[in-house]
Amino acid sequence: MMCFADNYLHEIPTDIQLKIMNITAEQKKIELEKVEILTEKIQSEGEEVLGDDVIFILRCMVDDYDIEDEDEFYDDLHELINICCEEEYNNDNYETLKKVVDKFGIFKAMKLGIDEYGSDVYDIKNTSEIDLYKQCKFHIVRYCFTFTYEDIKLIKEYNISTL
Repeated sequence: MMCFADNYLHEIPTDIQLKIMNITAEQKKIELEKVEILTEKIQSEGEEVLGDDVIFILRCMVDDYDIEDEDEFYDDLHELINICCEEEYNNDNYETLKKVVDKFGIFKAMKLGIDEYGSDVYDIKNTSEIDLYKQCKFHIVRYCFTFTYEDIKLIKEYNISTL
């Protein structure tokens, strides 16, 4: 069985060849512009209130995770946000957690959660105060992490620094 391995581009009429090359060059130009925007976005994330968490998630996704599709991206994103919210804050760091959430706005954070997951997301009656703050922090970090699956692919492909 013979595989189709030859490139028959030279048999295509010249005007079509040029059109294909122009389309490819245009796509590459757009991609490079996206890379430049991503580089600036990564650099500005460190200056934000939750920049450390966003950069941590970004580094983990780029360096440690081999993301195959968009569903896996969102699964990994939720896992990493949970790590940011659970491990960083225990009872000793409750005041730090409270300051972060209060600075963003507790009602704004709760509204983010309700908009994303519905009105049953918070069980205020049966949940401790620190756990409610952790939930709010989760929604804040999720809101602040604005990178997409396509962004992660470009960051990996062009080896953009996340330092």
